[in-house]
Amino acid sequence: MDLNWQAVYRYAEPVFLPKGTVISMKYSYDNSEGNRANPNHPPQRVAAGNRASDEMAHLWLQVLPRHNPDAGSDPRMLLQEALARHNIEKDPSDFEAHYNLAAMLQARGVLEEAVKEYESALRVRPRDGVVNNALAGSADSGAR
Repeated sequence: MDLNWQAVYRYAEPVFLPKGTVISMKYSYDNSEGNRANPNHPPQRVAAGNRASDEMAHLWLQVLPRHNPDAGSDPRMLLQEALARHNIEKDPSDFEAHYNLAAMLQARGVLEEAVKEYESALRVRPRDGVVNNALAGSADSGAR
C-alpha cells in the first residue's frame, strides 16, 4: 500500500468552468503480481471502502462562483451563508448554523436579520454566553 499518492492536488491558478461543464474521473486498479506496490503477494481481491487497504477513488471539487469585484461580496462568504441557510432549513434547531449565519449577517451589516438569527440560536441554547454577547453587540449597533 503506497499512501504517497493520496493527497490534495490544486491547480496553480483557478480554472474557469463554463456553464454546462461536465467533470469526470477515470481510474483503474492494478492488483496484479506485476504491480510492485501491491502489498498482497499473492494478489488478493480488494473491496471498495475508505480504509487505506481498500480500493478507493474519490473526486472532490472545491468550486466558487466567479468573483465580481463590483458585487462587493466575497463568494466564499456567499457559499457559507447559503450552507448555513440550507442547514437551518434541514434542521431548525441547528445551533451552529443559526450562530454562524448571524455572525455573517452582522459582518455584512444586515443587523436586523442577524439579531433574529442570534435569537434563534438562543432558543436552542438560552444560556450561551457567546451568543448573548454577540446579540447585545448587534443590538447596540443599531439593529433594534
